[in-house]
Amino acid sequence: MLSVADALHQILQQVKPLGTEFSAANTSLLGKVLAENYSSDLDSPPFTKSMMDGFAVRADDCQQPNVTLTVIEEIPAGYFPQKVLGPQQASRIMTGAPIPTGADSIVPKEQCQDSQTSVTIAATVKRGQFVIPQGAEMKSGEIVLKKGTLLQPQHLGLLAAIGQTSVQIFRSPQVGVMPTGSELVDAPLIPEQGQIRNTNGPMLLAQVYRAGAIAIPYPILKDSPENLSRGIQQALDTNDVLILSGGVSVGKYDHLPEVLKQIGCTTHFHKIQMKPGRPLLFATRGEKIIFGLPGNPVSSFVCFELFVRPTLRVLKGETVTAHEFVSIPLAKDFETDNNRPTYGPALVTFTENGPQVTAQSWFGSADLRGLGNCNALIEVEAGRVSKKAGEFLRCLLL
Repeated sequence: MLSVADALHQILQQVKPLGTEFSAANTSLLGKVLAENYSSDLDSPPFTKSMMDGFAVRADDCQQPNVTLTVIEEIPAGYFPQKVLGPQQASRIMTGAPIPTGADSIVPKEQCQDSQTSVTIAATVKRGQFVIPQGAEMKSGEIVLKKGTLLQPQHLGLLAAIGQTSVQIFRSPQVGVMPTGSELVDAPLIPEQGQIRNTNGPMLLAQVYRAGAIAIPYPILKDSPENLSRGIQQALDTNDVLILSGGVSVGKYDHLPEVLKQIGCTTHFHKIQMKPGRPLLFATRGEKIIFGLPGNPVSSFVCFELFVRPTLRVLKGETVTAHEFVSIPLAKDFETDNNRPTYGPALVTFTENGPQVTAQSWFGSADLRGLGNCNALIEVEAGRVSKKAGEFLRCLLL
């Protein structure tokens, strides 16, 4: 069986970003990825400006404390100076306003004794203090947002700053989520004997949404080759990725591996050396991506975070080369004994001494409640593991 790292490597070899599209530069861009570089159309700031409310002065006039200067003008933000500053003169100025010709420094208001026509500067002045030069933030023609940028709120501000109202982005993948199993019923129903509620469907839809993709729900498919074949083919016609949960193990009614073969899919691997989620199946048909996740909810959740989420990130233009684990110290002693590398629920908390991780109790791959207080997965090697508080574990933050 493949290791987790090797399995992800195989998946990423089959995945590339989808096509591009243009979108208005608004909040719908959050979580999207730029498909080209964007440059500034002007200098920012477009003029040399003041960082403080106070007085624009010549530093040469203020090399001794308690110098008194004549105030010749008031410059609020949005107003362009009309007078050139000469020797022994100052201009009253507000934060963000352009600095008048002749001035080279700003003295904060708190360091001044101000009257209507004059100002006394209490301290000596360093040339250039509290001044932002023209173009200090960005120059006209300079690339300020690069292809591959995952767009966050601050990037929308930058797009506005460079006058960009429409941008080219990578298309977000459309992902069908299809739970399978004759034992499943939808949440509003009371399960009859031998039935359980469909939890994987809502959970996986939410994970798809959180990954920045378009989530498409499908009704539960019963365990028959005919139902699976028909449903899968219809879903593959309209989606970039299809996530199936259940039907991938070795039981009599686990038809999914054979059905995928019959409808022309190529299975790249089926089973991984991990716990939970060993029966994970990964297949393709042309450029369509298919994941067969185990039916137990913790297995489905873990497999999504380890394999489906990185896939969706690549499809929407992000760069992913490996799992992004971070090492975090344990909050308390930890012991376990597993026959395979294990990825268990954990809670990362932040203290005055930095982050700490606590393994969460769970009794196996069916224990969905065990994920309830979880914001990370911990990676634990196979065999007996005993670690003391303060020792490090590798964590995948959710």
